Amino acid sequence: MLAMADPTVHGIESRHAWIRLFASLALMTIGGVGMYGSAVVLPAIQGDFAVARGDASLPYTLTLMGFGVGGFVMGRLADRFGVMVVVLVGALFLGVGFAAAGMAGNLWQFNLAHGLLIGLLGTAASFAPLVADTVHYGHLRAERIVGRLPLGLRGDMRLGLALEGGRLSNPYTVSLATGNLTSVTLYLGGETPFGPVYVGVGHSAAGANN
Repeated sequence: MLAMADPTVHGIESRHAWIRLFASLALMTIGGVGMYGSAVVLPAIQGDFAVARGDASLPYTLTLMGFGVGGFVMGRLADRFGVMVVVLVGALFLGVGFAAAGMAGNLWQFNLAHGLLIGLLGTAASFAPLVADTVHYGHLRAERIVGRLPLGLRGDMRLGLALEGGRLSNPYTVSLATGNLTSVTLYLGGETPFGPVYVGVGHSAAGANN
């Protein structure tokens, strides 16, 4: 369905073009799991590898870096071999990457699986090449296609204040915190073509600063 073809064959905004659009959207949704997989299991990473939160966040950082670089690499491969080949390669490495992350014996193996296999060779294949193919093939009106692009391809800037609170019934990972835990964070950042970039400063009731 997603092999490179002449976009004029089926007509502008044809049924075939819309099918390709929704197929691309589904693939982007599945491929996007690789970007946020490590963030979801952040507490588990801290506990399993007995590391601080900053170290446990490194897999997410490396995934985004790999995703940014991989967008260029996969885009060039899509131009040469077609988007179908790139998507299949990405699906393969995404699966291999998650399997390797699950079998990692230390944090650096986990980092390598996320940065190289999941970010650079996996998730990257499901974004930039598919967006480029959709724009090239569908010939959809600009306002429609831009509205469906990943936010990072348009960019934004945000300034915000985050207030968080929770109650811990069991000792929390290496900090062994219990009871009520509250925190406040001031942040500045936004989405870029290379992934989300944020900087901020925070403070918790336990006295920890980020």
